[in-house]
Amino acid sequence: MIDRFQRASVIDPHMIISSVWDVLRPAEKGLLSYRGIEKRSYFPADRRVFHVDRQSYLSTFAITNVGSLRVAGITDRRGTICVTGQPGLAAYCLCMVKRGSAGVRINGVGETDGVGPNKGGIYLAGAGTSFTSSDDNERLSLWIPAAKLHGCLETLLERPVTGEITFSPVIDMDRGIGASLRGLVGHLEAELSSPDSLLSNNIATDLFENLLFRSIIQGLTHNYSERLQRPRRSADLKAVRRAEAYFRANLTEVVTLSDLAREAGCSARSLQLAFQEARGMTPMEALRRGRLDGARQALKRADSDTSVTDVALQFGFSNLGRFANLYQRTFGEKPFRTLRDHR
Repeated sequence: MIDRFQRASVIDPHMIISSVWDVLRPAEKGLLSYRGIEKRSYFPADRRVFHVDRQSYLSTFAITNVGSLRVAGITDRRGTICVTGQPGLAAYCLCMVKRGSAGVRINGVGETDGVGPNKGGIYLAGAGTSFTSSDDNERLSLWIPAAKLHGCLETLLERPVTGEITFSPVIDMDRGIGASLRGLVGHLEAELSSPDSLLSNNIATDLFENLLFRSIIQGLTHNYSERLQRPRRSADLKAVRRAEAYFRANLTEVVTLSDLAREAGCSARSLQLAFQEARGMTPMEALRRGRLDGARQALKRADSDTSVTDVALQFGFSNLGRFANLYQRTFGEKPFRTLRDHR
C-alpha cells in the first residue's frame, strides 16, 4: 500500500494502543474517529501461551483516514482481546475478517457473535464492548463517527435521533446488503492503493461516505429500521416543512407557535400533531434545535472578538447556563470548545 498509511508492529498486546498512538500524525489524533482510543486495552486471548511463548505474538497495523473514516488493516499472529473502557468511543466499527475469525461482545454482556471470512460485524464501541480475534487473523476495520451515522439517519427519518443506533451485529457478506458493503469496502481498499485515487478529492470522498452511510442505515437491521419503513402523510409533512423553512429563515428573530401555524397554513393544534408524528417533538422544540444548530454554525465561523455569550444571545438564549447544557447534550461538547477548536 502507499505511504499514506501509518504502520506499527507490536509483539506485546498490552503495548498496542501506545504504539499505534505514537505513529499517528498530530492532525489525526484530534479527529472524531480517534477520540477515546486511549480508553481501549489489548490483552492476549490466551494468557498461558503469552507467558510461555511471547515471541509468537505479533500484531501489525496499517492505519489511515479518508474523510471522516478511519481505515485500519490489522493482522494478529496470535489471538488478542480488545476491551473498550469508560466512557466508550463515539464511533461505530464495521469489521470484515479476511482470515481467521473474531467475536464481539456488546457492552460486556450477551453471547459472543462469530465473525468470519463470510461474515462481517458492526457495533458501537461503547464502554465494556470487547472484540476477540483468533490466531492467524487478518481483518479490515472501518471506523465511522457516530455523529455521521446519526446525521444520515436523521436525514432519512426527517427527525432528530436522540438514542444510540443498535445494529444486529453480524452481517452476511455473501448476499444482499452485506455483499454490497463488501464491494464498497473493496473499492475503498483499491482506491487507497492508488497514488492518484479519486478519494484524494473532497467531493469524491463526501459522495463515497454518503453512499456508505445510506447503505448501512437503509440496508442493515437496527432499532430504527421499522421507523424508516413507516409511510408519512404528505399533507402533514408539507405543513411541517413550511414551518421549518420559516423558522430557519428567522432563527435570530422572535417566532411564536402562532407564527409557525400561520406560515404552515394550518391550526396550531394540527401543526403540533404533525410535528409529533413527523419529527417526534413539538414545533417549539424543533425551533430550539434549529437555533442550537444556528448557534453552532455561528461559533464555527466566529472571529476573535465574538464570545459564546454573544452567540447565545443572538439566537435567543438569554439563560447562558441553560444554553451551555442544551448545547452539550445536543452536540457532545461545550460551546466554548466549538469556538476554540474552529478559531
